[in-house]
Amino acid sequence: MKADRKSMQSENAVSPVIGVMLMIVVTVILAAAVSSFAGSVENQDDPTHATFDVSCSASDKLIVIKHMGGDVIYKEDIKIMISHGLPKMTGFLPKENLTFYPVDQSPRSAAEEKTALQPGQMATYSFIEWQNSSYSAGKKGYLFGHQVVMVGETFEFALVDVNTENNIFVTNVVMEP
Repeated sequence: MKADRKSMQSENAVSPVIGVMLMIVVTVILAAAVSSFAGSVENQDDPTHATFDVSCSASDKLIVIKHMGGDVIYKEDIKIMISHGLPKMTGFLPKENLTFYPVDQSPRSAAEEKTALQPGQMATYSFIEWQNSSYSAGKKGYLFGHQVVMVGETFEFALVDVNTENNIFVTNVVMEP
């Protein structure tokens, strides 16, 4: 009977020690998990916000983009997206037809030679005339990338941040005569 008592006493003594050890192990594992998660979270900048006045003239063959306020926009950091038609087709316009004014901008620094569009300034996007008698019964259309927009039609114009793929600005624009 004495042997049985001894083993029961030793089992009772081991149980609290194992419980404390398990709690310490769980705490260490949780601390490691929180630490690794906190170390992997990147510090993201605020998204770019700006307001523009956008118009489109078929006679001038230009989309005029006036920067009304907000963050400075850099030509190298944006894409112009056009959505038009039913079903809605979306495409990006090539940057070679995009001009920021004033044209003779000096770079911000030697490391970053980016062309800026600041509040109060404007940019233009030039497009070409497109005519196909079978498509539009002889009416003139205007080519935006791979999309044709006719006078009087509405298209969606969006400036997209190339780094985050977020829209900076979106509006509907009417192709004016």
